[in-house]
Amino acid sequence: DRPVQKGARARRDGRLELLLVGEAGKAGYYHFHQLLGQGPQGLARLEVKHVDSLHYVDLDRDGHLELVVRERVGRRGPAYQWTYVDRLFHWDGKGFISVDERYPRYHDEETLPTLLGGLVDHYDAKGPILDEKVEAIEAVRKSVLAHITVPRGFERRLLKALSALQKDQLSVAESRLLELQRLYPYEPQVHIGLARLAADSEAWDEVLDYAIQALTLTPRDKHAWWWAGVAFSQLEERSSALASFHNVVNLGGNPKDGLAFLRARRGEPGMEQRLQRAIDETLKAF
Repeated sequence: DRPVQKGARARRDGRLELLLVGEAGKAGYYHFHQLLGQGPQGLARLEVKHVDSLHYVDLDRDGHLELVVRERVGRRGPAYQWTYVDRLFHWDGKGFISVDERYPRYHDEETLPTLLGGLVDHYDAKGPILDEKVEAIEAVRKSVLAHITVPRGFERRLLKALSALQKDQLSVAESRLLELQRLYPYEPQVHIGLARLAADSEAWDEVLDYAIQALTLTPRDKHAWWWAGVAFSQLEERSSALASFHNVVNLGGNPKDGLAFLRARRGEPGMEQRLQRAIDETLKAF
């Protein structure tokens, strides 16, 4: 390998950090090796293993750049099915420190939806590959929630909102669920309930958004995958609808239960044809 030095300012403090890369492979492509920063105790380093895995972003607009490192956490299957997770670091003048807990919104809006997209894109992959992606979602979500407290009385208010939904008191349920979402956006039942309400008014973009939010919290929930599939089918995204219905079967535990769930939904009266076709095609695949 031939070492190459490239400068990069990670803190805008007048000190130049160095990005060291090496040339490797028959085609001479580059791999990052490490990022070096000059601290009071000498050089500090941050390992960066993949060529497209380092970005500088000022996440809180304080004039100091955070480092977004895309870390490979799984290598099952071919390379295009590998699993990656974003990790956030900050140069504090002494070294590179992990700051994942400071930016939960980044993981909510970037890391977790990207991982979830991997479950949609590779829905026909072997079980261990899907499990690897689910485990990555669950690990990131756990780290995000470790520093977030559920508001007092939330569970009691959630039961009241779900009770109103069950009784078809739709306007009451909607106002309660929206308030709960504002207070604590990390309860999957809130998003699934809102997806159902949005479906009643055929607001399919909203249904999909709520379903995705629920799935970044509980990636094995068959009800959330159902609403994702319904929304995708109505938005004429056939392959994503099929992926969602496959994930109802593949990720919900016992595949027989997932198939029974889809068959029961398929029998509902007045179902739209695109949705019927997507369910039928999924059932035939099993």
